[in-house]
Amino acid sequence: MIEAKQFKKLERSIKALANYRRLAIISVIKKEGESSVGDIAEELKLSMQATSKHIKLLEAVEILSADQRGPLVYYSLSKSLPNFISNIISGL
Repeated sequence: MIEAKQFKKLERSIKALANYRRLAIISVIKKEGESSVGDIAEELKLSMQATSKHIKLLEAVEILSADQRGPLVYYSLSKSLPNFISNIISGL
């Protein structure tokens, strides 16, 4: 049986995915393999601040992972995504 803690984590992940801008960000990263905030913001025509906020939320629920290279951070899809999230992302 799933514990309450696991339900909370699942709820946070579902809420993170329930936003068209975050889905668009995931789609860009999926297409490119990895992207910086600036590249994503430019592609989606969003402000850097808005893009960064969405990315931080996706990172907090472990959908995205970060790789710091000098002054830039590159984001990619997490290697350990739950199956249901992988299935959603594969449809993007």
